[in-house]
Amino acid sequence: IKGDVSEEYLDWDMRLIPVLLKMNQRGVKIDQDLLLKFKSKYEQVAESMRTICDGIGFSPGSNKQISYVLAHRGNFLPLTDSGKNLKTDAATLRNLEDPLAGVILNYKEAQSMLSKGINKIMGHDRAYTKYGLLSQTGRTTSSGARLPGHINIQQQFSKDYRREIRNVFLPDSGTWTDGDDSQIELRVIAYMSGDPTLLHIFQNYDQW
Repeated sequence: IKGDVSEEYLDWDMRLIPVLLKMNQRGVKIDQDLLLKFKSKYEQVAESMRTICDGIGFSPGSNKQISYVLAHRGNFLPLTDSGKNLKTDAATLRNLEDPLAGVILNYKEAQSMLSKGINKIMGHDRAYTKYGLLSQTGRTTSSGARLPGHINIQQQFSKDYRREIRNVFLPDSGTWTDGDDSQIELRVIAYMSGDPTLLHIFQNYDQW
């Protein structure tokens, strides 16, 4: 992008920086009563899944034990990039038909919600995150500092199965404004290039 267009994008980025800095400092109000209910819910899920795994004789918190048990049950697990271990990540577990894989996945997700999300903001009036701009696309990014009450809000609560927990965040104004710039970069390219195929795809996207 050259000329006036690139200068306009730069101008908008510069305007966003002070807004993001204020968001960093202000944080988001937390409904602690609702958060406590979610904490209890995910603790129960983790404990139930752990009990099932204990009955089989392995720990759902140990990737080595998980890989051994699943492989012994006839499941194919790909090697990690290092080639030294078998993969037990969420994507791999979701591709397995073994019901035990679902049990392990539920345990991992519940534990992740507790350790990386809920427990970090439990007991705090507000949750904080560090916002920034992705230099290549201008999208808003977020990261969580290793400080009490800090969390990566955009990433930790972005999955479909975690969306309900977003209700613990309360707007100071009393009203939420919600929006999603789906495929924004490709839409900009389609508009600026005038490519008929891309334009047709995005014009009919919401009908799919």
